[in-house]
Amino acid sequence: GIDLFKTETDQDEQTFDQSRTGGGVRFGYEIVDRWSQNWELQFASRTIKDVDDNAALVIQESEGSADRASITHRLSYDSTNKRFAPTRGIKASIRNSFAGGLGDVRFAKNTVRADAFYPITDDFWTLHLGGEVGQITGIGQDTRILDRFFIGGTNVRGFAPSGLGPRDGPTEDPLGAKRYYASTVEAQFPISLPQDVTMRGRVFTDVGAAWGVDSSPNTVLDSNSPRVSVGVGAGWESPLGPIQLDLGFPIVRESFDEKETFSFSFGTSF
Repeated sequence: GIDLFKTETDQDEQTFDQSRTGGGVRFGYEIVDRWSQNWELQFASRTIKDVDDNAALVIQESEGSADRASITHRLSYDSTNKRFAPTRGIKASIRNSFAGGLGDVRFAKNTVRADAFYPITDDFWTLHLGGEVGQITGIGQDTRILDRFFIGGTNVRGFAPSGLGPRDGPTEDPLGAKRYYASTVEAQFPISLPQDVTMRGRVFTDVGAAWGVDSSPNTVLDSNSPRVSVGVGAGWESPLGPIQLDLGFPIVRESFDEKETFSFSFGTSF
């Protein structure tokens, strides 16, 4: 495929807005049964703008545009029995991104994700074990805020998007993390509805942390201690794509983390 994009993002949880303009080429193929590989070449000009006057100094110093030329590789394995709400099988992926050469930004970024689904009782209870880790390293330069990881929301429920990770103390601005991990233990079950409505409920425990910034002043609040949340949720395979609703409650957290009880996500799978 070929991508051309121009996006404008107004971020309520951040003290700045951003825009992206660029394009890319991507292609993928099946290696053997259940294994696939994908590649993407992308060039983007990204701009941090409309920075609040009271934003963290790190963010104020990042204002402006920077070009990024990157190549991304993804290796995937999928033995699940269905795309939405699987009840058995394993999904795993490794994603590697490298930026450098033509652009202003140089880094190596890697993430690993795995999910396993085990039927506890036939066509009823399913145990879901999931986990992911990520790390970014600047090459000859510090990492930039737009390239770091912002954790919370759907991967550690009970915390706001960008609710975990380094935060500027005076302004409480999230700064993004160089390293993170997130995991879940989840029991899923079908919800009795009309036969043409596919909905499953769940109870879960999430554990995760995000930490690490470059050249951090003494005002940055940062910790790699695990955060823990519990909650309940439901997922619906709607005609427009999967819809996920969750109620999460942190039981172990840092004082500077940002909580969010209700989370909602919507997306289309291809």
